[in-house]
Amino acid sequence: MTDTRTEKEKMLAGEMYNCGSPELAQIAIQCRLKIEEYNRTTLMEMEKRNEILKSMLKSVGTEAIVDPPFICAYGENVSIGDRSFINNNCILQDACPITIGNDVLIGPGCKIISSSHPLDYRLRKNENRGLCISKPVKIGNDVFIGAGVTILPGVTIGDKAVVGAGSVVTKDVAPETVVAGNPAKLMRKLEFN
Repeated sequence: MTDTRTEKEKMLAGEMYNCGSPELAQIAIQCRLKIEEYNRTTLMEMEKRNEILKSMLKSVGTEAIVDPPFICAYGENVSIGDRSFINNNCILQDACPITIGNDVLIGPGCKIISSSHPLDYRLRKNENRGLCISKPVKIGNDVFIGAGVTILPGVTIGDKAVVGAGSVVTKDVAPETVVAGNPAKLMRKLEFN
């Protein structure tokens, strides 16, 4: 039986897909054109920034701010909640959905990655060179992510968690905890009275 799904459908289902397919390449090109326009805006053009963001991303909450320069792969798989702030030089590799909750603070130079290449070297050679696999990334509400953090595919960060600067998050982060390091490990539980 032949698989008739598009590469985009496979990508969003978390299955092996060809990231170099014409369909995905066209979406990426359209996104890149909007990103270039967004990154050329000035601080005095906040309304224009918001318009571009809303036309590029799946959803953008009220009072959400994304400081340029900013990069994402497709845009249409990114959701940003109300009052969330993404500092400059952040990269969102959104092959699968990247969902950012409300009141999230993301420091400069962070990378949120939802895709990877196969571990088997044979699936990275020749005609297989563009094969990828993706998993969604979810960031809860009231999360603080320090500067230079990398969040890998399939990770969920719970509400009110803190991720220390420079960390590489490879596994889920429980709510109301502080994690740090490479790979990120539990530093302590937070208690809110």
